[in-house]
Amino acid sequence: MLIKLVEIFAASLLLLINAVVVYADHEGPERIVEGKYTVILTIIPIGDDSLNLRFFFRDTQTGRAVSDIVSTVFINDESGAVIASGKSMDVRDGAGELQYIFPKSGFFEIFLEFRKIGEPNKIYKPSQWHVWVPGKEGASRGASYPLGLSELAGFGLLGFAIVIVAWSYISNRKAR
Repeated sequence: MLIKLVEIFAASLLLLINAVVVYADHEGPERIVEGKYTVILTIIPIGDDSLNLRFFFRDTQTGRAVSDIVSTVFINDESGAVIASGKSMDVRDGAGELQYIFPKSGFFEIFLEFRKIGEPNKIYKPSQWHVWVPGKEGASRGASYPLGLSELAGFGLLGFAIVIVAWSYISNRKAR
């Protein structure tokens, strides 16, 4: 009976955890642009109030870094309002960095446009990145992340497992 209850509880928690996938951007940090270029975004906290958006540019066929690039970054907040427009970024050794102080915590959309030197009329636009910026008064203050259904389900499963282990230990002690 108890084993059946544990199985039902675990199955429902797994369903809750996987239901969140629908609401999040799970494309990952990598974007492939027109089959030619791979662009990877990493986010690095800098000090107490800003983040460093670091983009890595690679040739999709060879995997080598692409450096002859001119790029521009745009940032929208979760309502779609533009908060940073046309921030230019230098790309050296296949990496470009933009240090930015986000005005508040929340979800933001990061858009990138770039062109390869030698192709002045061609602009490449990878699909946008959806990122969570923690903190209440800037990019990294407080390091507060949202507590969603996945986290709550995980905590519930952990609590249930602790109760089962304790119950098993107590019942085995009584049986001796």
